[in-house]
Amino acid sequence: STRRGAFLTKAAAGVVTAATQLPGISPRLVHAAETTFAASIVSLEQHPHREAHPLLYAFEGVMALPRHRHFAGTLATVARHYDAVLTQASADGFLPETLGPDAGAGPERVDVLAQTLRIGCLLAAHRPQQPPDQLTLARLRAALAREVRPVGAVTFARASDAAQWNVWAAMFADQALDFATPLRDAHAGWRSDPLLV
Repeated sequence: STRRGAFLTKAAAGVVTAATQLPGISPRLVHAAETTFAASIVSLEQHPHREAHPLLYAFEGVMALPRHRHFAGTLATVARHYDAVLTQASADGFLPETLGPDAGAGPERVDVLAQTLRIGCLLAAHRPQQPPDQLTLARLRAALAREVRPVGAVTFARASDAAQWNVWAAMFADQALDFATPLRDAHAGWRSDPLLV
């Protein structure tokens, strides 16, 4: 996208992470990514996206940098907005494409369902004293598991043509369902691994 917004936290976090793992990343690029990250978390606080997918990208960007100096302060913002997202979940665990009381019709996206479950698991790990609603997370997990066909494939959205498998949604679903298995050792390094989001 050529627009700015909170969703850019994920791309910015990717550049920041790459600079710690790969040689030769330009310091100017890292500085631009840091600046974008900082501006994007301000945008998340002041102008969160109404569309679920970019809003969840914003959450993923924040959660990808748990050692970042802004992480602790932004975690509460993510949790607050995430709780609002969960209130939009249907009884069977799906989310509308656009959030809010006047949300229009749109596809019930499998990748959005997977993103929501993954972020919920990460929030539960980082905020065990105030985890997201566990019943809703269980509904999300069950809904996502129902979308995985016996061959492991998923469609872009619920009720999509089964001949149109979506690799991106399948990758998101695989990771989210792995995250939703019983929590690992609380002292394990997975909570601080930026490559998990």
